[in-house]
Amino acid sequence: MEIDNHHQQLRTCVVLGGRGLIGRSLVLKLLKLGNWTVRVADSTPSLQLDSSEEKDSILSQAFSTGRSEYFHVDVRNKPQIIKAIEGSSVVFYMDSTDSYTHDDFYLCYLFIVEGAKNVIHACRDCKVKHLIYNSTADVVFDGSRDIHDGNESLPYSGKFENMLTDLKAQAEALVLYANDIDGLLTCAIRSCNVFGPGDKQFVPLLVNIAKSGWAKEVGKTYLTSPMWITLPMPISV
Repeated sequence: MEIDNHHQQLRTCVVLGGRGLIGRSLVLKLLKLGNWTVRVADSTPSLQLDSSEEKDSILSQAFSTGRSEYFHVDVRNKPQIIKAIEGSSVVFYMDSTDSYTHDDFYLCYLFIVEGAKNVIHACRDCKVKHLIYNSTADVVFDGSRDIHDGNESLPYSGKFENMLTDLKAQAEALVLYANDIDGLLTCAIRSCNVFGPGDKQFVPLLVNIAKSGWAKEVGKTYLTSPMWITLPMPISV
């Protein structure tokens, strides 16, 4: 009974894209804080824990005790989003590019831009208080010069490096424009070259670049950095 009462006092949040690189770390961080019931939502039909997650892990324990549950969500399907976020106060939208083929413009548009629209409308319908969108620093970077001491006042780039960045900028603009409308507060996190536990793309790329002799600096965006950037706003409310 004590456990049930404790669960009733926890606030509920949803991590859309909760099985991606950033999403997984965010889920674990929220569970470690101890004051959240965390719903993990992603495009895979069912949850499959990795070997490191299956036994005596925070995530497996959370699923067994009811502090966490999994939802299959295709962001092109608004009813699926509503089912996952209904009753929650915070939605973290960790848009993952693993869900679609990067050379199909229309499919990317449906997932990134139309998906963002569906998430926003679903949050309004469900009276969600906070929506945090995982964007990218590339939306303000044109590739021609470095950014020093940049902040949120930087304008969008006049020339995006690729199609995905263009679409992410559109999605971010939709999220930011939705701020403070119908009781929904929104923000976007412009993470840059995130790496850390579970990364199978960026670190190998860095190693290859380092071997080529062209690398001058790795950067400071270790995986825990976006976690601390993402968490303070909704948790302090």
